Amino acid sequence: MSAQTSQTQTAKQWFVNFLTYFRKEYDAISLEEKSFVPADLNYLPPCQIELVWLTQPEYQFIVKSNFADRPDMEVKIHGPYSHDEFIDRVDELVNSPAWNKPIGHGPYGSNNFSDVLASFLNTFMNTVRGSLFRPIAAAHQSIGMYGGDSVWVSFFSGNRTVGIT
Repeated sequence: MSAQTSQTQTAKQWFVNFLTYFRKEYDAISLEEKSFVPADLNYLPPCQIELVWLTQPEYQFIVKSNFADRPDMEVKIHGPYSHDEFIDRVDELVNSPAWNKPIGHGPYGSNNFSDVLASFLNTFMNTVRGSLFRPIAAAHQSIGMYGGDSVWVSFFSGNRTVGIT
């Protein structure tokens, strides 16, 4: 098994463990407490995670979706990629059938989710470019963005899936 395959499997398992843990803890809280869980933290079924992972410097772009037409607990890991590899592969992600569907309503009008995802990825790359000369001391969330009722995107500086089990 290559080092990249091992990293990918570790990250995928981290997210599966996280989803399982979240749901167990969510089931244990009261209805009143559940009412305070915001949409960006809704990891209930159906929930999908896609991770776009860049290295040197390390950044993670995490897309959490709640699409009824996709499998629950679907976790896709894209990377880890060098920046050059990412540029070559971003179209494959944005143009995948999973994202080629209308938003329906929300702050982005009649765009498809793929259009919104492309815009978020552009913002992500600008964030990465702007930070090339600032070392990452510890993994932290840089930006979170709302993509309609079914999508939340987070940008992390550093590796969010290391050191947490």
